[in-house]
Amino acid sequence: AGVAGGTRAPAARTYALVELLATGPQPPTWFVSHSWADPVASMVKKVREHARLKGYGADTALWVCAYANNQHELADAIPEHAPTSETAFAKSINRSQGVLALPDAKGIYFTRAWCAFETAMALSADRDDFPYEVAAADPEDVNKVHVLVDGLGTGDADAEDKAKREKHFPPALRDRASKFDFEQAEASRKNDLVRIKADVRELPGGVAKVNATLRALYFVATFASLGTVDPGDARVKTGLQYVADSALRKLHFGSVGLSQAFVSALVRSLPGASLRELRLDYCELGPGGFVPIADALEKLGASCALHTVSLIANRLGDEDAQALARVICVTATVTRLD
Repeated sequence: AGVAGGTRAPAARTYALVELLATGPQPPTWFVSHSWADPVASMVKKVREHARLKGYGADTALWVCAYANNQHELADAIPEHAPTSETAFAKSINRSQGVLALPDAKGIYFTRAWCAFETAMALSADRDDFPYEVAAADPEDVNKVHVLVDGLGTGDADAEDKAKREKHFPPALRDRASKFDFEQAEASRKNDLVRIKADVRELPGGVAKVNATLRALYFVATFASLGTVDPGDARVKTGLQYVADSALRKLHFGSVGLSQAFVSALVRSLPGASLRELRLDYCELGPGGFVPIADALEKLGASCALHTVSLIANRLGDEDAQALARVICVTATVTRLD
């Protein structure tokens, strides 16, 4: 293209890749949060493994900024002076049914501002049915992918199967996530960074709550891989503090033998009013093991929004049943027991 006869040739129309492939509208089911540091081949492997575990196929649409946004006309996706709520990222997350995060092997994902923004939006969404899930490549075998899913995956018979599968999540990424700090995130464009940080600071609890919630999410999801439940262990102690400071809606400690000392520490770390689901399946709780937790939930009273309690495959006694009954009566929100 150029100038011919003194007249500039009209600019060629540009497209997002999806416009050249799709035959019609594709409302997103999953919003894929990724950084440009992740090779395409790696990203595809992660998505395929996530699809296998979640049981979805070609009729499920995934929103990926690299392909959904017109990379030649980014002002359409990221309006220059509009709030972040008007960007394609925010609008697509709000239309999706969940977020799938794809951290790269080096964890650069945790340092990118748009990835941090997507994480903040997902973790601050006040929707019980809005999962934030993670897929990462094995550091020793790039063809192997580890996925942290909300609930059971296809092939997981119970919480024990889930814990065995997820305990192999890369420790380096778990540790990188435990140091996540939104304020340290970077962006290619200064204006983007300023807007993102300003808007996230306005979320309930601000940056501190976002940081604690992401750190707590990875701590809980990979808890089985720590190899200890000792609340005196620095990793456990720090992780429980993240839980206490977080806005986690779901707390799942499946298939890990929990000591009474850990339960006592957990009681002091419950995230309070944000908690919707508490699952302690296959945790080897003995008679009286649930009583301290029930007492803590009972003290929350009307501020408690817990609706699901799961205690599958524990050895609970009559006192636990009585304590659970009190929780149901006091909170008036628990509608499901497993």
